Amino acid sequence: MNLSPDTLAGLPRVDAVLNYLKPMAEKPRSFAYALPQGVPQTNTRHEARTVPIHDARSIADFLALDDQGFQLVDTEARCATSTTTRR
Repeated sequence: MNLSPDTLAGLPRVDAVLNYLKPMAEKPRSFAYALPQGVPQTNTRHEARTVPIHDARSIADFLALDDQGFQLVDTEARCATSTTTRR
């Protein structure tokens, strides 16, 4: 299968807003604990961009990490479930 732009255009997709780290001169950092007053929790700035996210499950067999830079892998979802009662 040829993974041309036409192939990708034919896949189902949603547009989503993803936040990207803006370029910066210093190394990005973010602290997970409380800092003294006046010390910023992070030095990062972000930029929101709307990007298409395609459902590539139908072409998963044609995707390879070495060629596309990512690969889709089937895995079993494991999550805890809880029962709640609505009143």
